[in-house]
This record gives sequence, C-alpha cells and structure tokens, in this order.
Amino acid sequence: MAYAYFKADGRVLSVSRNELDYQDDSIIVAELPEHLNANLIYLDLDTMQVKVRQPLEPVIGYNSVGNLPVGTAITFGENIVHTDDGSVEFEADTPETLVLFLFHPHYIEQFIEVQTGPEAA
Repeated sequence: MAYAYFKADGRVLSVSRNELDYQDDSIIVAELPEHLNANLIYLDLDTMQVKVRQPLEPVIGYNSVGNLPVGTAITFGENIVHTDDGSVEFEADTPETLVLFLFHPHYIEQFIEVQTGPEAA
C-alpha cells in the first residue's frame, strides 16, 4: 500500500510506502492506487479522489493563448500571470517569440512558443 500526501490545493507533496507524520494539519493523506506515477497525480478536492493529471491543450494564436483551465499560471521571462478566463493576450511593439511555461495543478505542465508583435492595421 502506498500513501500520497497532498498540499491544501491538491498538489502532490510526496508519496511513501509508509505512513508519514508531517505534523501539519493542512496536509491531506490518501491511499494511492498502484502503478500511478507520483509526478502525474493530484487530489480532486471536491471528491477527495486521487486523479491523473491530463495534458493541457492550449490554442496558440498570434499574441494570444486560449483554451487554458482557469487558474493556469503562465510564466514568461520574469513575469507570472494567472488566467481567470481561460486565455491570455500579449501586446508587443516588435515581432518576437515568447516561450511560455504553463502550470496548473490538475494538468501536465508544458512549454509553448507564441509569436507576438504589432497587430496589422
């Protein structure tokens, strides 16, 4: 039997074959089904079930990324933004390629590239 320990937001903290005592009431423990990759799980806080993180399926456009789960953290350069409506848009004076890191605790994080620049008049 394996045990998974989760942070209060459902992100996995650790997995162990033995029960651990974190002495932190915010840590949630759940029995872990066999053969699950600890890096690809999260705790669904609504059902308190361990679930497998799914791939993100972003829709990349010019100056924008859509089809993101609400709450996705988007990191580029030294900037971090969170989407509250499932998309993010960029403004740029010169054409460039942004490399974005997308993170959401229920999905597999990934890097993407987005072309940005001034909009055609």
